[in-house]
Amino acid sequence: MSVEQEGSPPRNAKPLPDTARAATGDADPSAEQIRSADRRPEAALREPDPAAKESYGASYLFFTNEVAVGVSRFDYTLSRTATAGERMSWLRILEAEERDRLESLRASMDALKTESTPTSVRVNALLASALQAQITLMKMSRVFPDHAVSRRVDPTRALRHGATVALASELRRCWEFLGVTERTLKDLLWLALNAISRRTLLDRQELFPDTGRKPRHKEPQPKPEEALVAEGLTAIQQWDLLERLRVWAAIGYLKLSAEDEGGLLGQFTTDDSFLRDGACPRLADGCSYLVLSNEVAADIHPSDYTLSRVATGENQAH
Repeated sequence: MSVEQEGSPPRNAKPLPDTARAATGDADPSAEQIRSADRRPEAALREPDPAAKESYGASYLFFTNEVAVGVSRFDYTLSRTATAGERMSWLRILEAEERDRLESLRASMDALKTESTPTSVRVNALLASALQAQITLMKMSRVFPDHAVSRRVDPTRALRHGATVALASELRRCWEFLGVTERTLKDLLWLALNAISRRTLLDRQELFPDTGRKPRHKEPQPKPEEALVAEGLTAIQQWDLLERLRVWAAIGYLKLSAEDEGGLLGQFTTDDSFLRDGACPRLADGCSYLVLSNEVAADIHPSDYTLSRVATGENQAH
């Protein structure tokens, strides 16, 4: 699928407010403002005070648990839960990953903030950073498991961990800056987690022998904590999530409200200016037929139309 020229804004993209591009010293938002979910870009980019940050982090952790129960645990990690003896070493590993994700997320937001008119390149980079950060946050269930549902993070323990609260708070600010409502965000994350899981599953299975897949190479297998690090899903950075969002919106998988469409991400998702340079103008028709093909494929065996295995992440581009 052809996408818009690199760096070009959608036709209806609005310049960011000056207050969003400048480093501000404004008063921090009150707890009541946070609860009302002020969606202005400048509000989302303002660094909250410690109390507000904890409120942001707590609300996003509860939201993340709602996302987690709607997907398979394999969609974001193949790792088991840490044992009592492993917990502290795994926590150190995941905390380092949290800090890396937080730094990347802030850098992507800052890069987009400095643009007078947002571009698809910057928006896509922020989406990639946000999805990686989301997966890392959900992986904290390996060291802070909810005993009722192990896919969820135990909020009581997680909220005592500063790096987790900081990452959750930054994710909340990120999605508010992009103008995505909570209901739409949940659908977006379910779709994205499922898609990236299918794209990377075979490569990740080689890191975890206990998942039932034999590794293709004879090198010594990584220890569980090493596999947890290697499973960082760096492939997300090479994935055009913005293009995928446009397809999902076109075929009705991702339904945007009027509020979503007015947000920064909504402007790029609903814009059709990327259908140029000879691209098929009947995107919705083509995508609808692909959905129909998938429904047909679900009712037959793969050997009915091919004997090939699924491509690995390494050879998909060849």
